[in-house]
Amino acid sequence: TATAPNPLRSSVIMMLIMAAILLFKLLPTIGKYVHSASIAGFLFVLGTFVTFASNIQGAIATVPAANGPFGFSPWGMVIGATVLVSAKWNPFFGLLAGVLIKMIFSL
Repeated sequence: TATAPNPLRSSVIMMLIMAAILLFKLLPTIGKYVHSASIAGFLFVLGTFVTFASNIQGAIATVPAANGPFGFSPWGMVIGATVLVSAKWNPFFGLLAGVLIKMIFSL
């Protein structure tokens, strides 16, 4: 949805489709025909090699140049905290960690 012409609209449509699947209780029906291990494997590959790779490149490309003596800016800490916490726990906690680091550095 991020590369769609209108990402917000695409996200809302995707959430509405998922809500309809849950509302009409179609998830168990879909689960009978598609094995859960194949879904988990597909989502892992999609998340690791497609989504993460493009998102980390975009995040690093938007960071301003480092001005400090250590070779990285506070933005590098934001990206690092977000990536590490997302990898260890889940993306929502990563988002919270990134926002917290931004607030600490007043970015």
